[in-house]
Amino acid sequence: MIRLQEAISQGAYLLDLEARDIASIFRQTLEHLIEQGLLDAERRDEVQAALISIIFIFAAAEALVAYLHDAHQERIDHDVAFLSLLLGLGTFYVAMSLSRFRRSRYLQPAMREFLADFGPAIAVMPMVAVALMFPKVQLEPLTTHKSFQPT
Repeated sequence: MIRLQEAISQGAYLLDLEARDIASIFRQTLEHLIEQGLLDAERRDEVQAALISIIFIFAAAEALVAYLHDAHQERIDHDVAFLSLLLGLGTFYVAMSLSRFRRSRYLQPAMREFLADFGPAIAVMPMVAVALMFPKVQLEPLTTHKSFQPT
């Protein structure tokens, strides 16, 4: 009990258990930081976007590590693991390069903003083309829901 009191006095706080998913926990955490004056309300969207991006990056990295581990255990083909690694790193590189394009002097500002904003979606297209160049490597298709609805 004393440790809990010390943690709370040093800035830790307990989450309301009504938050059941990561998005709700982030929203609640950001609101708490804003209430405490530790974060400007104007920066909420930027911080939230950064946190969500970090989650997606870690999820992708975790999936790649799992693929490589499965290849090491010989549960899947080494070609599948290697191509998955190349596609993941290639997508990340192209998306990051396009996001840095915003600060370059090439093209008009509106086109630079477009390329930077839609960099991740644009980066997927050349990597799909690379994957199609290797028809003998059977990659696992992306599973999607049959209907489109809010989470």
